[in-house]
Amino acid sequence: MQHVHRIYIKDVFWLHVVGGHLVTDSSCCKTGAGDGELCVPDSSPCSSPRQYVFWDGLHTTDAWNEIVAKSAYDSMTPLEAFPFNISKLARL
Repeated sequence: MQHVHRIYIKDVFWLHVVGGHLVTDSSCCKTGAGDGELCVPDSSPCSSPRQYVFWDGLHTTDAWNEIVAKSAYDSMTPLEAFPFNISKLARL
């Protein structure tokens, strides 16, 4: 594997949200009008952030990051990580 320079982590992670397991069409916190990317100051976030992909207009939630990390680390298919998963990379 001396010639491998990149590991590709693909977008199949969206498969986790297709079944409605995570909210993808809104963020956990209320974003402001105008640029509306960050949470409105002093606003309360949602009661269940682990059910959301996005914390605000810019950042993903810990729940989503965990899904991506676990999938990239343990993937057994080149559809998710190519040419091999992060676990194998760590053993090289």
